[in-house]
Amino acid sequence: DSRFAIPTAVTLRSIVQHGGTGLAFVVLHDGLATVLRNRIETSLPEHGGSITWVDMSEQRVATTQSMHLPRAANFRLLIDQVDVSWPARVLYLDTDVLVRGNLLPLWTLELGDATVAAVRSLNFPNIGSYGAVDRSSRVGVDPRLPFFNSGFLVIDMPRWQEQRVGRRAIEFMLSADANSQNADQEALNVCLAGRWLELGPEWNQQRPLHDDNRGACLIYTDGEIERARQEPAVVHFSDKPKPWHRDCTHPWRQSWRDLAAETSFAPITLERTRLREVARWRIKRAASALIKGR
Repeated sequence: DSRFAIPTAVTLRSIVQHGGTGLAFVVLHDGLATVLRNRIETSLPEHGGSITWVDMSEQRVATTQSMHLPRAANFRLLIDQVDVSWPARVLYLDTDVLVRGNLLPLWTLELGDATVAAVRSLNFPNIGSYGAVDRSSRVGVDPRLPFFNSGFLVIDMPRWQEQRVGRRAIEFMLSADANSQNADQEALNVCLAGRWLELGPEWNQQRPLHDDNRGACLIYTDGEIERARQEPAVVHFSDKPKPWHRDCTHPWRQSWRDLAAETSFAPITLERTRLREVARWRIKRAASALIKGR
């Protein structure tokens, strides 16, 4: 939606700047104004690729009462229902990411029997992690299986369509078993449990990787953590505050802001955050660190 116009421009520009020329972008939007779309397009470097805009504002999208994300976050579940000629391999990215590496190898990545490739969530490492799939036993999913962050997905489109992943995820979200604030992510993990390929953390560098307050050391080696911290292919600003907030302390915030200054939206005015929100974010992080014994 309009709140993510600038982040979208930054995400697309970062892809092109790291070897992504000639790509075909598809942006699913919630009635984004033409003037904002034009500014996003002019933010791409010359010959940076084409953008197909798909207005999803009339689409009925499943939501839950506890879901804290905008309805646009669920548009990914409808990708096989929009009038787009998808290639066999599709890369989905949230718009709060900064690409720092060449993504082209992902188009030739061997998926084996997997439907998608993704990176494990650091907030919810396993299906059975509290807040991931709280009713895993009821829906028949092994709680010991890993749980992925859905902000970065390498999708085998023929398998996605054949397995009706999006439709099944929506059906789950509308059921009494959906229980997460990240309802679409929960639904995708239920539908794809045991059928996704795990990639290294550098492909979806999540905020907890920087302070290890979620137990990244229990999942990755010291070398993997350090490589993902210093040489990420994709930086995902998965937690608040975001780099467009004044109170953001993320190590890559300035890289995001520098790139935002190169877009058609420059100069960028950083958003103010309410003191209550800042306090809540800091308390949440401090409490998590205490729980982990940090």
